[in-house]
Amino acid sequence: MDLELLEALALSGDRSAALAQLLPGSEDHDYHRALDAQHRGALDEADAILRSWPERHGHTPGYDRLRARQLLYRVTATPPEAVEQVRDWLGVNHWHEADAELGTEAETEARDEGAGPSRPTRLPDGAFDPVALLRQAAEADASLSQVTDEGTSELLEWQLEAARRRVLLGRLGHTPQPEVVALVADELAQRSSGGFGALAIHRDLTLDQLHPLAELRPELRGHAGWVAAVVTRMRPPAAVDLELELDARAAYLDELWRFAAGLPPASNSLKAHVLWHLLDTARRRGAGPNIELLGAYLALPRAARFLARGRTDRVRRDEVAEPGADFTQITGLPPAGDDEELVRDAIHRDPEAAERHAAYLDRGWLDAELAEARLLAGGPDADRATLVLGPVRAAALRDRIELAFAPHNPAWFAADAPVALEVEVKHVAELVIKVFRIDPLAYYHHHRRAIDAALDLDGLAASDEQVLRFTEPPIRRVRRRIELPACARPGSYVIDLIGNGMSSRAVIHKGRLRHVMRVGAAGHVITILDDAGRPRPDARAWLGDREYVPDERGAVVVPFSTAPARTAMLLAAGDLASVAYVDLVAETAKLALGLVLDRQALTAGRTARAIARLSLKI
Repeated sequence: MDLELLEALALSGDRSAALAQLLPGSEDHDYHRALDAQHRGALDEADAILRSWPERHGHTPGYDRLRARQLLYRVTATPPEAVEQVRDWLGVNHWHEADAELGTEAETEARDEGAGPSRPTRLPDGAFDPVALLRQAAEADASLSQVTDEGTSELLEWQLEAARRRVLLGRLGHTPQPEVVALVADELAQRSSGGFGALAIHRDLTLDQLHPLAELRPELRGHAGWVAAVVTRMRPPAAVDLELELDARAAYLDELWRFAAGLPPASNSLKAHVLWHLLDTARRRGAGPNIELLGAYLALPRAARFLARGRTDRVRRDEVAEPGADFTQITGLPPAGDDEELVRDAIHRDPEAAERHAAYLDRGWLDAELAEARLLAGGPDADRATLVLGPVRAAALRDRIELAFAPHNPAWFAADAPVALEVEVKHVAELVIKVFRIDPLAYYHHHRRAIDAALDLDGLAASDEQVLRFTEPPIRRVRRRIELPACARPGSYVIDLIGNGMSSRAVIHKGRLRHVMRVGAAGHVITILDDAGRPRPDARAWLGDREYVPDERGAVVVPFSTAPARTAMLLAAGDLASVAYVDLVAETAKLALGLVLDRQALTAGRTARAIARLSLKI
């Protein structure tokens, strides 16, 4: 039913025209006919519609709603006939006593003395002792149904049997009380326990409570749920971008490894995940491989062609590490990448130190990689290295063309920082460097995502081009630093390298826009910030094909969505443009009425006074 018809049915003085637009015999038609009859006071006409309703439409929510309205209308019109139905429907009882007439203090005492022993008029001393009342409520039944949520926190200090303790822990939320750790440990020790994660309190324990819990129940260190709970709480706040802020990423991974290193072998897959990211982060920061961490990584039992044979023969299946396992939901980091490529890169960077962990590696594979590293670096004993590889493999290595950006190159630069990239080049005599400045707004409108290396550059003219010539022998791999003065302005650039029939591409961004969001009465209130976290009142946002400009306070207001989801959003200010993601929410309205009155005021012939609180929440 469209909005105009609903408004006509709700607001029109004469609803006959609106009712005529409804399909006769439909549930909507009968519902609004009955509603109109009630509004007009034609209760008999509404009764006729309700009598035929179950046969026509069944007992639907609309039918129950109309019956309740009809009863209330009948009570006000003809009380004797409908009052009993309303009483039964609402479950009203009249067990309370009539009001006593007020009088002097002496008259009150006289009435009290004549009230009789079965009708006490004052409470005994100590009747409101909170400890006694709580004990009485806790002993009433094992489900603790008579204990309020406020009272459950006080029960933490009591000695309860297993059944009541489990009910208590099932009702508790987060609490800093130290007693909760011992209670959880005792509950986990019971044979009837559902294990860690079965109760809500397990999900609300803090890091300072999870570690003492594992000291009381050491077997939890091998429980995947407990490990996941600890790791999740160790993650940096959402404001830290682990993909770009490599220093924060390294600090987080160092702390994570200190925890994971002490876990039993059942967590070997998590250990491999953490160690791979530690070694990869060091590589992306331009640091050499950590030999101790590399040894710990190689020592994990797993199957790989570069590892020594038979290392998993006597290892339990659940203790064999899977380096590519997905722990994104726990650690916030993607699955590990190429396992062999990471180890090969570490060996090529530090061939001598790699010998310390030769016991973990396949000897033939290691000798070939060490020989290849010596040839690529132009080190001594080139003849011996060629003999190790053999003439065919050595010739293939000599003829191989390599053209790749160094892994430690940043993808983001400050708006005023010079841009320089390091490239690893082999067997390339002439290197062509093309710089393309890309319009992120046009790209976003066409693809609805950030610029990536898959961008089709056919037909585009480079904004800058330079040619470099090298004289190193084909067997040498050399790292070159390339200055890019054409990337002086803030913006998004694609760097294309072409040499000896091979190409390599990188996307870099100069300057960055970020945002913070809150939900306001009018929708999503977004404030756009620059690299330093300063608001940019001149910035604008694009969602889909619509542009949103800031108001006088510099905030961009995006209305609530009819399709709430995580959505790409382009932030633009001058030459800067960044694609971010915003979680759009839908608008929901709730009308509520709270009514409070004294039940003893509901007596025949008297006017009762009530307190009403009406609220509309959006």
